[in-house]
Amino acid sequence: MFRLLNLCSSFVRRSAKRFINMTDGITDPGNNNILQNFSDATAGRSMQLYWCTDVYDSTGWDYVMNRDSGNSRMIYIQHATLFDIDYDITINKPTIFQGQAILDFTFGLNSAAGASACYIVFTVYHYDGVTETALGTVTSETVAKSVDTLMVGKVRIDISRKLFGVGHVLRLNAVGHNNGNGNVVLYMNPQTAGEELKLWMPVVNLE
Repeated sequence: MFRLLNLCSSFVRRSAKRFINMTDGITDPGNNNILQNFSDATAGRSMQLYWCTDVYDSTGWDYVMNRDSGNSRMIYIQHATLFDIDYDITINKPTIFQGQAILDFTFGLNSAAGASACYIVFTVYHYDGVTETALGTVTSETVAKSVDTLMVGKVRIDISRKLFGVGHVLRLNAVGHNNGNGNVVLYMNPQTAGEELKLWMPVVNLE
């Protein structure tokens, strides 16, 4: 498991090199929901970073996206066969998303009780309060193991062009699948290893 994690982490570090400059201090303080980490004025495009986390109130746990990192109270979510989670954020100004999104995540298998095969399907949605429209989807690699395993992933999601009006919702849906020999796990705050769950969304700058 340690060797597998090291290999995966090495791959993530190599894959992430081309995105390092995206976090060099470019922010959009006028938008309460969006941290704009990279902007290319010539191309008219930018990347916006969203962190997936949880909140708790009198109705129980809810899952959201926001601009802050490291504040998830719940370390991970898990289920023996299937979980289906939506991470939502309300957009506060007109925004067009289009291009390749980047998703960082950590997932795997715990409480292994025999040969297992688990994976997660991620889908990005636009929701206007009435209709939910899929903009792009991707499936993680499959963890086929009989021992507890932690994997670090970085995937691209092709996002169809969509205008989000004020009050529309950007949603990341995560559906975990497993054959039942243990639990499929998706981490929001790995703490000791791995990546926090976060989504880079490609934006077409409005004129």
